[in-house]
Amino acid sequence: MQYSGLERMIGLYLALPVLIFLGGWCKPQYALCLGLLWLIALKPLLYLSPRLPPPSLSKEIILTLAIAFGWCLFGGAGHFFYANNDWPARDAVLHDLVVGQWPISYTEISGVKVILRAPIGYYLPAALLGKFIGVNTAHYLLFLWTVIGAALFIHIATENLHSWKKGLAYLLLVSFSGMDIAGYFFMIDLFSTEHLEWWAHNFQYSSNTTLLFWVPHHALPGWLIAVLIYRQAYQTNLIYLLPTLIMSCLLWSPLTAIGLVPFALFSLWHRWHLIDWWRLLAGPTWAALVLAIVLAMFLTMDIRDIPTGEHIKFDAEFYRLYLQFIILEFALLCYLLWCVRITAISVVAGLTLVMLPLFSFGQANDLVMRASIPALMVLCLFSMDILLNAKRIETVHVSIILVLLIGAITPAHEVIRSIVLPRWSPSLTHNLLEVNAGNLPAHYFGRLNHTGLKVLFKEPTDIQNNTLVAK
Repeated sequence: MQYSGLERMIGLYLALPVLIFLGGWCKPQYALCLGLLWLIALKPLLYLSPRLPPPSLSKEIILTLAIAFGWCLFGGAGHFFYANNDWPARDAVLHDLVVGQWPISYTEISGVKVILRAPIGYYLPAALLGKFIGVNTAHYLLFLWTVIGAALFIHIATENLHSWKKGLAYLLLVSFSGMDIAGYFFMIDLFSTEHLEWWAHNFQYSSNTTLLFWVPHHALPGWLIAVLIYRQAYQTNLIYLLPTLIMSCLLWSPLTAIGLVPFALFSLWHRWHLIDWWRLLAGPTWAALVLAIVLAMFLTMDIRDIPTGEHIKFDAEFYRLYLQFIILEFALLCYLLWCVRITAISVVAGLTLVMLPLFSFGQANDLVMRASIPALMVLCLFSMDILLNAKRIETVHVSIILVLLIGAITPAHEVIRSIVLPRWSPSLTHNLLEVNAGNLPAHYFGRLNHTGLKVLFKEPTDIQNNTLVAK
């Protein structure tokens, strides 16, 4: 099965952290076996065809890198401008991965080691290099890793566009958002530096720029895989790679991986009669499933204390806010888009976004915020298709543009916040336990009480007793 050079780069970009994780966390004999399994899963990406043209640094690639660099510059990675409130914990995770010996332990509870149990895929390439060149440099490496992911996303999302259409596509990718300002209109001064997207209190669908600035580890895998699925929604080529891609996403963001499942099922259903099932169920898929079990054991370890939806009150006030939320965040846009053309994949996106607010998982209802990433990206790409392929501008196209312009206030507000609020430097000395004031939040920490993981993993090392120092 042949894949383009860009598709291979995306797959390997997402898969590299998994290989680092296996080598750093597992005992040598298991790391070797699981690493070989992972290479089997990556076989379709590693096979090089002599017919593929060699990569070249074209003007288009240089422009894409420049846009990605400028977009990421205002985010939290690298701390070139103001970094949002979530970044002290992210900085501490990177610090601990650089300074600590893997797996990292923080304390013991009843004789059981408490380890860093979180989706850490985003940090691992920078952390591995940071062990040789220091914590400070690791922050710049994390920024470059973010730029590479954003550039891959922008490039593949605009790959088949030319001239002025490509420029408009760049603007739409950066500015796509729900109409948060309409929900916040009577609650906040427009010149305030408040974060706009919590206007609905119980749930949030984040703009593309918000995701990149606050949670690139959730956004990048969701965007990259969603674009691949959208581009090949009516082809069978990608289906054979989906198990490996979604398995890679688990170590970056398990909640985003959940949001990808409806689109994977849609791809299977839509091309059911054309799929070579022997090929789909061959070695790479089984290898990816075995690795998925290992990662699932790690990521679900001791998560019972993470808040779930038991606190939700499905009363009249909930449904009033829910209806207002879905109308302003995506439903009005969906309606206008479907007035032009209805596609099955956009319907899957709409249904996913309708259902997600009825569930809750995570300290800040993270399931809604992160599982929505692929569906929102599908709507972003669908909007791009509708507008850029219009033969003439009609009233409905003007309405779509108006909705998107209102939504664009949110990402513009995020950029302004990054410029106006004071920049602060990341801590090069504080670990995650110290940043959390000695608390052990369940979405970052877990007790190593899974028998299978105790067999697979190396003995955890207390970060307080490590011998590495920040450079």
